[in-house]
Amino acid sequence: MKLQLHPNASENYDMRADKLIQQVRFRDQPKRTVAIENPNIHVSGHFDNTNIIGELKPHWRDLNGHIAARGFYLRGKLFGLFDESYKDLVKIAEEMQKKTTPRNVLGTGLLSEKIFEWVKQRFKGITMPTMTEYVLSECEKHIVEAEIWIPISNLHLERPFKLGSVTFKVITKDFMDDYEESVKSRIIDPTVIKDVEARFERKRAEIQNRAVAILWTEAEKGHAYDIALEQTERAMSILRFFSPTNLVPTQICYSAPLEKQHLDGDVYMVVKDGKVLQEVSGTSDRSFRPWVLRSNDLIEYMKTGLETLSKLLLREKLTDFQEKLLESLFIYSKASLAKNVSDRLVYTLVALETIFVKDRQEPLQDNISLRMAQMHPVSIKERREIVANFRKTYAIRSRIIHHGKNLDLSDLEILGTFMLNTWISIQALFQLAELEFTNSKFFEWLDDRRIGG
Repeated sequence: MKLQLHPNASENYDMRADKLIQQVRFRDQPKRTVAIENPNIHVSGHFDNTNIIGELKPHWRDLNGHIAARGFYLRGKLFGLFDESYKDLVKIAEEMQKKTTPRNVLGTGLLSEKIFEWVKQRFKGITMPTMTEYVLSECEKHIVEAEIWIPISNLHLERPFKLGSVTFKVITKDFMDDYEESVKSRIIDPTVIKDVEARFERKRAEIQNRAVAILWTEAEKGHAYDIALEQTERAMSILRFFSPTNLVPTQICYSAPLEKQHLDGDVYMVVKDGKVLQEVSGTSDRSFRPWVLRSNDLIEYMKTGLETLSKLLLREKLTDFQEKLLESLFIYSKASLAKNVSDRLVYTLVALETIFVKDRQEPLQDNISLRMAQMHPVSIKERREIVANFRKTYAIRSRIIHHGKNLDLSDLEILGTFMLNTWISIQALFQLAELEFTNSKFFEWLDDRRIGG
């Protein structure tokens, strides 16, 4: 893939990169701290000079984990870009990432690394092409065409399907067999093979027969995962709308990219006289059940809106109503993952506010509840009940958030009805999105229904 920048943009970035060379500074090397020997620390391996391959590339991270400075050694001394100087470099990388075509194939991490490499070589007096020419040429070497597979926790499928640009299928035994054999075929040492087999045994228990989200990408390898993860999380947000847990206040959906499912566990030991009598580990949530998405369920979901939402995920241009609907669904999806009922209520109410409120000047409770009720094809009496339930739910939210009160059985009944009403209200919007509604048309349509009864 050939990467390109507009000539004017290239000239601008090259001039700013030239200034970075003047900002390279010498820094005293930090003193090495001697580790305090602690026999209780488990040592799983050793690292020394024999493990170092190639040039040392020191860098430092800020409290958020982002690289905040880079350095290099020259004649035994440490030089680099630090503080504001490195921020200037990152700004160039961020702008190049947005302006380079094709779009969204490079990550700022790789760009920052290559820009710094160019600055380092120029500081050392080495003749180099212009910064943008060098960086784009180097980045092109990192671009690959590949599928990114992201295993999904606690989701089982009967058949593959596609949602937006993401394909969902099952990680089969045959796939894992081939994967394991391909790894073992490159190993000679029998003891290492045993370790690989043990590792794959754990991996099979974790992902085999589970769902996997697959996205084809053409991008640099590090950024390809970022693209795939973003698209997978968007697709899972849409899919989780159809999770049965959305109708039960105390049930949580744990279907998310593996290691992001937030499934808590209990681990403890019962000890007497220094002897372990019992070791316990397991899932904390006793109501936890994996989500089995059967073929018949999938067919029904497609009919009731999943197909429409899948098309919206693929579209480059949406109406303002369609954008609001997707935004609302992404927020609503967080409610299904929330472990605390108060958090669940907040996400759900914000999702409703996102789609059902015309502007910030109008009263929230009255307008949200009335507009929700209008989405239900029921009698006026039943719509009044929906409005009353919403107000009771709002009172529960205020009680548990502002006063720390616990829920009782009557509260759970009210919330159960609210969750069903919410689900039906949002699901009814999918047909309007398919009809290319705009926001103005949507609120006009609601007003007509309100007048017409």
